[in-house]
Amino acid sequence: MNWVLGNIYRISVERGIPIKTFAPASIKKAVTGSGKATKADMKVAITNLYGKIKTNNNVIDAIGVAHCYFVKEEIK
Repeated sequence: MNWVLGNIYRISVERGIPIKTFAPASIKKAVTGSGKATKADMKVAITNLYGKIKTNNNVIDAIGVAHCYFVKEEIK
């Protein structure tokens, strides 16, 4: 995993692409209002925000990261 992240960072720097990172608690707080939310809490919150999505927890996590980015950057 570290090898993959290292290469993502290297390629991003080479291409001038900025990278944002968020702690898991920050993502949970942005989505649910609580930094201690469970996976089930995240799924409920994502469904409330974006409608019912038939998918797995990995996609729910990715949507949570994107939502956190938009909240932190105040993008509407």
